[in-house]
Amino acid sequence: MPGITFYGGVNEIGGNKILFDDGSSRVLFDFGKNFEKERKYFDEPYLAPREEKHLLSLGILPNIPGLYKYDTGTPCDIKAIFLSHAHTDHTQYVGYVKDSVPIYCSDLTSKLMIARDYANPTRTKKYKVAHMTQSSTNISKTFNVMNNGAKVTIGNIDVTLYDVDHSVPGASAFMIEMNNKKIVYTGDLRVHGITNQTSQFISTVKQQNIDTLITEGTNIGSTDLNDETKVENDVLALLTNHNKCTLVSSALYDLYRLNTIYNATKAQNKKLVIPIKQAFIIDQISNNGTFLNLNLSAQDIKIFQKQKSTTYEYEKRVIQKYQNQVKNCNSLSPVQDDLVFMVSFFDMNEMCDFQPNPGSQYIISQSEPHNEEMEIDHRKLMNWLEKYGLPAYNTHCSGHIRPHELKQLIKDIDPDKTIPIHTERPKTLQNFVRDLGKHIMLPEEQVTIQI
Repeated sequence: MPGITFYGGVNEIGGNKILFDDGSSRVLFDFGKNFEKERKYFDEPYLAPREEKHLLSLGILPNIPGLYKYDTGTPCDIKAIFLSHAHTDHTQYVGYVKDSVPIYCSDLTSKLMIARDYANPTRTKKYKVAHMTQSSTNISKTFNVMNNGAKVTIGNIDVTLYDVDHSVPGASAFMIEMNNKKIVYTGDLRVHGITNQTSQFISTVKQQNIDTLITEGTNIGSTDLNDETKVENDVLALLTNHNKCTLVSSALYDLYRLNTIYNATKAQNKKLVIPIKQAFIIDQISNNGTFLNLNLSAQDIKIFQKQKSTTYEYEKRVIQKYQNQVKNCNSLSPVQDDLVFMVSFFDMNEMCDFQPNPGSQYIISQSEPHNEEMEIDHRKLMNWLEKYGLPAYNTHCSGHIRPHELKQLIKDIDPDKTIPIHTERPKTLQNFVRDLGKHIMLPEEQVTIQI
């Protein structure tokens, strides 16, 4: 049936999969991993889906004949997949899709997706978008890069990409023109980041007489009012006159946050230590190992490599290119009081060699745990911090738009109807904006909305 069908992101955060069908052409917007649905059946790494049929049989992957690699006998009528940004809850299931289906996204989104799979040697090779060996690199998907404001035509569907700000570089929103209607899909975005891309996007599309707005609503239930400047000032305050090591945890792909931490580190004449995987990602998305103010070749940057029996190919490439920067815990420990060390719960074994000096501190600069699995990890982290006498400080700002800003976005774009997704509380949004007099349509999973 022609229209818009949601296969994920309905009454949940993440797992976005949206099918647009004009009656002759069919395209998808995002094709993300659904973490909550997978947790009902799997316990990685002990029990994980190995084939697309495992997810299809459970109704986690949408039943779209011809789309998946195993379905060799059915022609694929999906003409393209447009990806809003590189987070796995928007992109991970692309690996199950036939390689013949073209992908459209920003340059940074494609580079981050490729780098992520290069640096994930344990993932099943046949479901990766890219694979690296000692002698070669292979990209299995066709990435069509779109710049800000670029338009492409798929059959009778026109799609325009707009840069927006999010907690991962390269995030995009889209305007879709189909059946004489204009639909905007925001992807994930925020107004309070370090760029003004979201504001520019809003200013552009509000002049387009939008019929339908499909928007994220992650923070409609609750959020904070922090921004990156506040986070930087908090970190700077914690580093000022602190003569011991500071350990910091943040999301691996939040390179804006890494830059924020680096700015504060540099202001206090300290050195920043980043994990080798993060260094590889930065090297892959830039020509010279530079992202914003951070240059991997700078003397105040060190790259942390765990001591282990196996060195993966992506690690070897970082070691070869930045050999003077790469250090292990034994070499970092004697100079630790001069360091700001980016670590996570999964690096805690390394503390046995690093041995933080008394007076060291830990900064948590990422989202609070929001499910049982993350709560367990957080409790275990706190046990490690207690073991080494590390008090924890929290400073973070969300990658998602805040309620009052979302209300203003709806008011400015002024669509005929708004469809909230990527939220657990769509009815809260519906009631919150009722004074605008706008039609808020609550979607149902796998139910087509005609336009």
